[in-house]
Amino acid sequence: AGGEEEPEEEPQGPQTLVYGPSAPVHAVELDVQNVPVQVEAADVDLPRVTYEGALEWDEVTVKEEGGVFRLTQRRRFRLTLGFVFVFVRQRILLQLPRDYAGDIALLAADGAVKFSGPLALGAARVQVRNGAVRLEDVRASQMALTAKNGAVHLEEVACGALDVQAANGAIRAEGCRADALLSLCSKNGAVNAHRVSASDVRLETANGAVRGELEGPRAAYTVEAHTVNGRCRVEGGPGGAGPNRVRARSTNGRVEVLFSGN
Repeated sequence: AGGEEEPEEEPQGPQTLVYGPSAPVHAVELDVQNVPVQVEAADVDLPRVTYEGALEWDEVTVKEEGGVFRLTQRRRFRLTLGFVFVFVRQRILLQLPRDYAGDIALLAADGAVKFSGPLALGAARVQVRNGAVRLEDVRASQMALTAKNGAVHLEEVACGALDVQAANGAIRAEGCRADALLSLCSKNGAVNAHRVSASDVRLETANGAVRGELEGPRAAYTVEAHTVNGRCRVEGGPGGAGPNRVRARSTNGRVEVLFSGN
């Protein structure tokens, strides 16, 4: 006769886990899945990552090397008979010192991403798949943002160069500016820019309307606007001889370019 089977261990409930570097760093890199992410400035001495609602099948690895703090999170579901899905409120919160001016790289899948300023960063690289992206009151030397299957909303974002690429999602920018390039391009979604400025502004989509309101007078810009299926309107007419360039294009939707300084 065999012995009695040992009872299975009860799964652990959700936990709050906290991670961070042991010394100042010049870059923070996060690679996460299946959980929303929020980035904000806080009264902390070093960058701090708080994982709220972590479950036992979530795996987190941390590495600190050469002034770079890296955190990777993965969810490893173990599906067995009798498995019960438990819905838990989860969030990964990255808190940066208020004087942090280093770089940040964020790779996220299947979860929304939000940057809540004021934040003053170095280079920022954000890649999001299957989740909305929202940035508010963010400064960066340069920012590259790629979003797939989710809307992008930028408010009061200022960079040396700002490049936003979206697939299957609308882009909305309010009060954004760049010293050089400000590019808002979607493969399938409307592009709406309100009170934006840069020496090189590009507003483009394949399917959807494009509307741009540029800071400054019409005379400050040279405008190229085009659409295949839809109305095209440029306040004051296309062309011009201004030092700043605007390119607004759609394949299937109306295009409108206005100026706030007129």
